[in-house]
Amino acid sequence: MLPKVIQSVHDRDAISLQPFIAFLTREYVGMESPGDAAVVECRDRPSLQDAPADPSVADGRDIFFGGMCRDWIAPGEPGSIASETKVPTLLLAGEIDPVTPPPFARMVAAKLGARAHVVEFPHVAHNVEGSTPCGAKLVTKFMRDPEAAIDTVCIAEVRPVAFR
Repeated sequence: MLPKVIQSVHDRDAISLQPFIAFLTREYVGMESPGDAAVVECRDRPSLQDAPADPSVADGRDIFFGGMCRDWIAPGEPGSIASETKVPTLLLAGEIDPVTPPPFARMVAAKLGARAHVVEFPHVAHNVEGSTPCGAKLVTKFMRDPEAAIDTVCIAEVRPVAFR
């Protein structure tokens, strides 16, 4: 889908973008809890608090939250990360994730201690578990036996996106 979106934007073909926009809208509306998403986005992205109130001058920052972030309180101290956990923890990181890139996972793992395991996926963006069979397999195996060694052989099967 991504190459088609890029080509449509390049060609200024709004008609071809409509299915993609409809898909994004369905995904957002179908989320288990849009309120949870708004809490995270409004808290972690203060620029959404400055989004224009008038939809006719909207600049795209607040497209999904309909202005709700404008009334959000100023962020306080960031949340804390547990340190030196005794619980096995698996952190999956996509190499090209613009939201939670690998350096974030490594930083959290360093804070969590030796029981935290970071697995980085080349050529993958956000939601490693949902976008790669290998990520889903690792999570399933980890949930079944968090003490087992993490077998990352399947990562070699992850291929880059091919643009034509």
